[in-house]
Amino acid sequence: MASFLENTTAEDIADEIVFQQVLLESLDPDAENYTEEQRRIEATVQDLQTRLEALTGSHQGEPSDPPIGDSSPASSLLDVFDHGM
Repeated sequence: MASFLENTTAEDIADEIVFQQVLLESLDPDAENYTEEQRRIEATVQDLQTRLEALTGSHQGEPSDPPIGDSSPASSLLDVFDHGM
């Protein structure tokens, strides 16, 4: 992942966040490893959001915002690009 971080743009990170959220939404709640995969993806999204905030110098969410899995990928992408485009 280090090479991803060295050459990445805010748009790359935002795209990866959207992708991870789609993965999260597509998990099968009846799967044996659902909770493990859900936690792994949520941790990845949180890490990506932190990296995006560091790269852009802005904070995308507040503690009162809904949990990561409760927001749609489209709205998250719009939040990311709202300020820059």
